[in-house]
Amino acid sequence: MSSASADQTVVLPWIADVCDRVSEALGCRLEFRAGRATDGVAGPALERAIWQRAVQSGEDIAGLLCLTSERPPNDPQVCRAIGTADVVADLIARLATAEQRLERRGRNVTTLMELGRTIPQASSLTATVDKLLSAATELTSSWSAAFFLADPLALTFRLRQTHRLPASAVPEPQRVWSMSPDAVAMDRGSLVLQRNDPSAEAWLPAQSAVGMAVPITSSAGPLGTLWCFDRRHRTVTPTEIQALQSVAAQTATVLERTVWMQESAEQRRLRDELQVASKRHPGHAFGPVPVDWEVEIAVRTASAAELGGDLCELWPVGPRRLLAAIGDAVGHSVPAAMIMAVARGSLRTLIASRDHHPFRIEQFVQRLNEALCTVTRGEQFMTLFCCVLDLDELSLTATNAGHPQPILIRNGEPAVLGAHGLLLGIMPETAYESTRIPLKPGDTLVFFTDGLSEAMSRTQEQFRTHGVVHALQAASWNTAEEAADVVWSALQRHQSGTRAADDQTLLVVRVPGR
Repeated sequence: MSSASADQTVVLPWIADVCDRVSEALGCRLEFRAGRATDGVAGPALERAIWQRAVQSGEDIAGLLCLTSERPPNDPQVCRAIGTADVVADLIARLATAEQRLERRGRNVTTLMELGRTIPQASSLTATVDKLLSAATELTSSWSAAFFLADPLALTFRLRQTHRLPASAVPEPQRVWSMSPDAVAMDRGSLVLQRNDPSAEAWLPAQSAVGMAVPITSSAGPLGTLWCFDRRHRTVTPTEIQALQSVAAQTATVLERTVWMQESAEQRRLRDELQVASKRHPGHAFGPVPVDWEVEIAVRTASAAELGGDLCELWPVGPRRLLAAIGDAVGHSVPAAMIMAVARGSLRTLIASRDHHPFRIEQFVQRLNEALCTVTRGEQFMTLFCCVLDLDELSLTATNAGHPQPILIRNGEPAVLGAHGLLLGIMPETAYESTRIPLKPGDTLVFFTDGLSEAMSRTQEQFRTHGVVHALQAASWNTAEEAADVVWSALQRHQSGTRAADDQTLLVVRVPGR
């Protein structure tokens, strides 16, 4: 049953009752005939009617009111009855229109509720959008519907789906933003096109007399437009536009949820891959350090993201000579990890390709810097402290490329090792220098990245180098592992459970002999 006939079914009973009551008061017969005179509404009463008038129900004609009387038309009583019938016809038209609106609003609410119930059960986005387009045609009493997807970057609207209409029947399936009615609908909030408007004819399907469009938008911006087309020449009501906007809002929710689910799946995939990469490529790596060297080594690390940008490496580079390198790539997570990976690869390549000449730490850092400058961009740099511990000579030869100064603990007293040199990855021609520091048995070297020294407390105070020294002086420890535990525990107390803003690495090396 069409919406128009459904509305008439509702209004007919009470109109007939009103006519009976008015007939008794007038002394003339007032009758209502459903339909139009042109639709074949006829009968004895209509043929002898002394007055007749069409009754509007909204935009539709519900039927005809006709007045019959045995008296002649010029009879005073008949004249008064005609005047009264005019007033009654106006009242019936207003009531019929109000009744139709209430009935349509009730159907719209039911349709929207049913739409909200069935959309989550749809098997795919295509099925969901088809349900939405179907609801749009029902709520607006339209013939067909279409959904255009907006592409703000390409500045186009592209036809993505239709209902009761082949896609080939829709003019301009790909529309330039600035030249399309879709952009007008976006700007105004709605748009109605009539076939008798020459400028609108090019945008309507061949069998459509009217088209209405509303924008589909989200908090992130425009998503597209929702169109309904009808074959009848008629006026589009504000109620129909509001109903179409309700469907557009649900369409926006569906599209946002679909994008969110796709992004969530992509994020889960990336997170899983990053976790695998983090396990396979931790920030620290040790070469095969002979046990008889008796050097003690302890490392603690924590990444602010799945992948970290800190580097910590220890490799033998000669008889009882151990290279230690600790660095921090600029940034966090994947960008920093990529710089760290380049540095690590370059470092290991340089170690493996060294010749039999004495290992010079300043030349090693210089070649590492040249390699980073070749592979990375200017804004992708890193700090590095690189040193060689000679266990026979008991010395440390170090080069610092902008890294936080390490600490030497001797007999419980701290000394900060001097800093010199430009960060790696900025200027390929940079020359680096080295410093030789005599060591004694039992000396402890403490290296760390700025994620540790700059760690913030809840009161926004940094841990600093002082926090490292204070922790080591305030506790009793005898091994590298114990020293690392002391510093790391103090760091955790300082942060009080707050999330670290940067990667944190601590390396403790203790010289054998005491």
